[in-house]
Amino acid sequence: MLAAVGLNAYAIKKSRNGAEYDVVLPWGDYLFVLECKNRSSPHGNPIQMHYFDLETRSNSLQLNV
Repeated sequence: MLAAVGLNAYAIKKSRNGAEYDVVLPWGDYLFVLECKNRSSPHGNPIQMHYFDLETRSNSLQLNV
């Protein structure tokens, strides 16, 4: 997807503080470190929606690493 818009990303497998990262993307003066998730949104099931929300909140804590 990134290559399709002219960005050169590199696949890696590195971990830091218990979080594993999948892709680095140098872009200008910045280096973006990406953690890829493959989750689908639950549709209409309140219990699945609750657990999806908990997992999403847990995943977002990696942003502070």
